[in-house]
Amino acid sequence: MKHSIVLLMMVGMLIFGVGIVYVSRRTAFCLRVRPTWLYVGHVIVFLASFKLMWQARMPFAAKPAGHWLCVAATIVVGLLLCLLVAFLLTDIVQLFAHFRPHVFGTIVLTLTFLLFAGGTWNAARPRLKTMALTIDKLHTPVRVVQLTDIHLGQFRGRKHLERLVDMTNSAKPDIVVITGDLFDAYYNFSEATLEPLKRVKAPVYFVEGNHDIYVDSPRIKEMLRHTGVRILENEVVTEHGIQIVGLDYLAADEQTEDQMHVSERPETIRSVLANMQLDSTLATIGLHHNPVGEQYFAAVGTDLYLAGHTHGGQFYPLIWINDWEFAYNRGLYRCGKMYVYVSCGSGTTGPVFRIGTRPEVTLFVLNGQ
Repeated sequence: MKHSIVLLMMVGMLIFGVGIVYVSRRTAFCLRVRPTWLYVGHVIVFLASFKLMWQARMPFAAKPAGHWLCVAATIVVGLLLCLLVAFLLTDIVQLFAHFRPHVFGTIVLTLTFLLFAGGTWNAARPRLKTMALTIDKLHTPVRVVQLTDIHLGQFRGRKHLERLVDMTNSAKPDIVVITGDLFDAYYNFSEATLEPLKRVKAPVYFVEGNHDIYVDSPRIKEMLRHTGVRILENEVVTEHGIQIVGLDYLAADEQTEDQMHVSERPETIRSVLANMQLDSTLATIGLHHNPVGEQYFAAVGTDLYLAGHTHGGQFYPLIWINDWEFAYNRGLYRCGKMYVYVSCGSGTTGPVFRIGTRPEVTLFVLNGQ
């Protein structure tokens, strides 16, 4: 196993261990009991719920009983994370206020509810974000909308996609791209869920993400083709005078490890791009789910590299961990002359809340000199 993955797992285990001890001791303080059995109870509840939460993409979770079991487990994990943050915030105030145990506990429970409810509400309300960029090779302005990390599944289905399509059409795009992780589970896994994509008033292009692979990437691509979406599998197409390069979910190269998820494909971003015949006179947009291999996109003259995958961290403290783990975590960057944009996405994975990030549909208004 590669070094940074091992390091990330070690950091995760350390955070988990410290968090369990801390939450158990503070719970014991509120209840005025010894924390011994609370350690065991918190470990069992969290690990059992966490395991069930990540089973949401398994076929059994498409059935009603499995679905509600996974939903309940995901809510429990979210509440425990919010409980941890609530304890931390209250302890900061406790340094000055010195609350009695029952008052301390009441504040913690209130904050936990507010964090969970507010984060869930925030995650369900994507915004239309506009970026105006200059690309020298363009002769006429082009409007491009990026959708990514929608994560249709246990918590989001056709209605969520309908809202995203309405937002997309309101931006009056010339081109729409979906940079992976369209599905997250077999629940809501159907062509009926994707029907709203037929209403998009622009050509739509799709590249796969790692969660699409976990579920059933070939079937997802088949369903998308039935809705009129063009699938890009290590291909290049030209649309509105822009060269669009769409890659499968790949590692950056043979030496560099993939971040968080390891691709088993023999091809890499470097090897695929090296064998593509690109027109250097055209403005070029690169599409890949994971924001890696930027140097190889830049080397072939890409003007704008669009990716997702990171969710921007989705919530604290993962935002800080992602900032450390990913060279490009969220927002706009430059790699030489190339723009790199990493969208926070318009869905969630794992806990269904966002604290510190906003779900988005991104409009790029591309202008020439």
